[in-house]
Amino acid sequence: MKLNMMLLVFLLLTGFIVADSTPLNESENNLTDHSPVSEVEALKKRVTELEAELAKYKQVKPVIGSVKHSAKKTPPPKEILKGEKFSLQTTTPKKVSAYLTAAYQTADDLKVKLVQNGFDVLATDEILKGKTVITISNEALRDTNSFLSALHILVNDDHEIRVQNPSYFGAAFLQDKYTFGDFNETLKSLQVVLGDMYISKEQYKLDDLGDYNFMLGMPHFNDTITVAKGSDIISKLTKEGSEKYISYTLKLPNGSVLVGHKLQDVTYEYLKKIDVAHNAQIFPYQVMIEEERAYMLNPKYYLALSFPLLSMTDFMQIASAPEEIVKDIVEAYK
Repeated sequence: MKLNMMLLVFLLLTGFIVADSTPLNESENNLTDHSPVSEVEALKKRVTELEAELAKYKQVKPVIGSVKHSAKKTPPPKEILKGEKFSLQTTTPKKVSAYLTAAYQTADDLKVKLVQNGFDVLATDEILKGKTVITISNEALRDTNSFLSALHILVNDDHEIRVQNPSYFGAAFLQDKYTFGDFNETLKSLQVVLGDMYISKEQYKLDDLGDYNFMLGMPHFNDTITVAKGSDIISKLTKEGSEKYISYTLKLPNGSVLVGHKLQDVTYEYLKKIDVAHNAQIFPYQVMIEEERAYMLNPKYYLALSFPLLSMTDFMQIASAPEEIVKDIVEAYK
């Protein structure tokens, strides 16, 4: 509005000055064409035209600078890697999943519930940033006197919970001593702790787990690796500085000792190379001590068993991982 008034005043003043500066004799000779009334009408018309142009100008959005300001994008919600809802089966399935998933809860809340439901919490380890593994046991698991005597639960990056399925690893580790359904009570207790559980997409034929190997020429369950011998094996695990190698030790009913081993941070990085960091619950790596011998599952067997969906190409990317795992564990027994 102020701009309109200024234009009007400017034009009127200009018109008046022009009119006043006209020679008297010229004004008298041209009364019809240059009368004050006619000039004012012409000015009003021009003001109307200018107002119309001004209105059009206001409708055009001004461009301020050349920098584009993009709105901050909200990251998409993380996808929970789950399949169908888990339920205890009364008939033996053709396939069984390696892991069960559940909704996220904190590690502290989880440990309280685990103890309340008959589990012993053996250790808590951060395998990778944001990926904390809680190792648990109970009477049914310990009574197997095997690598199944402890299970690992992953608290996965404020995202989900993943737990090793005792039915899957039981079939692999116990072989002909395993019958499907043996660990239903343990699974029921896990359901109380975790709530609804879901079947992961990492599955394998149940009947083939007892004699599992990745391919012809690759190790089976019984192709273990000896990491130490002698009567002083246990004492080596309690020496000064051993805590950087040892996550937990669990004495079993038959006198054997199951040991969970910490690995170097760089060794855990292999999980990222093949995009399986969401399954960090395969660690800590286990060693069994029986009498005067300490042995471990061959990593070429254990890694393949734990990642049944990975291809040969995937494993070629971590070809040096088995050797590094063995090297890390042997270091603890020197």
